[in-house]
Amino acid sequence: MIWLIFLISCLTLKPLNAQNAFEARLCTAPDKRTGTCIPVKLCQPMVHYLLQAPSITHEIADMLIRYRCDPTIQEIMVCCPNGPIIINATQKLETIEPKSCTTPHKRIGTCVPIKMCLPMIDYLQRVPSITQEISEMLNEFQCDLTQNDIMVCCPKEPIIINEVRKMFSRNVVQHRNIDLLPENCGELPGGNRIIGGNKTTLFEFPWMALLAYRSQNIVEFRCGGSIINSRYILTAAHCITQLQPLQLVFVRSGEYNISSSIDCQDYNNGLFQICASPVQDIAIEEVIPHPNYNRMALSNDIGLIRLVAPLNFSVENVKPICLPTDNDLLRADLTFRVLTVTGWGLTETGRRSEDLLKVEVGVTSLENCRRIYANTPALLNEKQICAGGHKKRDSCGGDSGGPLQRIDTLYDDSRFVQYGIVSFGPRLCGQEGFPGVYTRTDSYMEWILDNLRP
Repeated sequence: MIWLIFLISCLTLKPLNAQNAFEARLCTAPDKRTGTCIPVKLCQPMVHYLLQAPSITHEIADMLIRYRCDPTIQEIMVCCPNGPIIINATQKLETIEPKSCTTPHKRIGTCVPIKMCLPMIDYLQRVPSITQEISEMLNEFQCDLTQNDIMVCCPKEPIIINEVRKMFSRNVVQHRNIDLLPENCGELPGGNRIIGGNKTTLFEFPWMALLAYRSQNIVEFRCGGSIINSRYILTAAHCITQLQPLQLVFVRSGEYNISSSIDCQDYNNGLFQICASPVQDIAIEEVIPHPNYNRMALSNDIGLIRLVAPLNFSVENVKPICLPTDNDLLRADLTFRVLTVTGWGLTETGRRSEDLLKVEVGVTSLENCRRIYANTPALLNEKQICAGGHKKRDSCGGDSGGPLQRIDTLYDDSRFVQYGIVSFGPRLCGQEGFPGVYTRTDSYMEWILDNLRP
């Protein structure tokens, strides 16, 4: 019993780093499972079992003694199985066949109840508070939704506190589809009504797209989107789901003034005129709403449209916008930053604008936005951005799916980067103190890349 008393005292110690002054070797546990001969304080299943057991009976102590594996080493060494240790009411040893899994950080782990994952427990004890970002990280670790317990993919190594941010950046930068997003994106124009919006110049936002819907024999543009490569349009999930009786029929790119057949603009007080190439109307091959889009909670409001044919990028009025793929742009703090919304939505006249308009909106804190929307079904989270809330300066109906953007440095140049997607806002647009809500693009970069194909 002396070694058992010492073992229990070890449980108050922090788990050591896995690289210690001993050579781990394979062994066979009493229940015939293959294990590793390691110090008892490094054996997660053993430590967890002893912490959870109501009392250490003689029968349990005898069973635990059978786990010893190397009496020649000064530390107490046990044959640590790859999975939990469970004793039933009759004190007979039971086993659970563990499933191998891969953690969000691309490590090999074991799918176990969260209360049995010591690296996770240790991590949660070390963080100052459980932020929304950490909650999202924990959701990424879930591995078996069929169990009553919360099952997580438990790594053998400790979880490092700053790995949460690294997880987002590494998964994007090293994603297999990262090359499907063009680097010649978001280029600034060569040349110089959203509520309170200003008219844009002809080639200022060439990534803007319009979604065309048919209702009976009428075709109308009711949502927007942004071009992210030659085959994909980024938009809001609510623009492409539950559309009856509407039918989404095509996407228009290269538009500026909806009512004109050819868009032209006068320069130098009418001394000369520049005209754009014709618009590109392309049918839809596939719509991809986010699988967790919730119309009631207004969450995960993001989707992709795959076109049946590639867009022609050789013309000046059809180009892709950049997405936040750089480590410095991912999970950036945008609070109090000023960004630009573009679209053909309702203006203060109550009618949709014929010209593409833009408006600058300031980002407000999520906490403030939650207070404003507290009495609505919206469940705001870190994957959303609140911006606007200034009188007559806001996105509005018909802008849905369009981009919230700003100029940043990417690929060693100044470019427009899309940080948000117009999602929803107050019934009366442009109300003082009521910001619009945007889906945060960088929170879904891995999902976007997962769903792209050549």
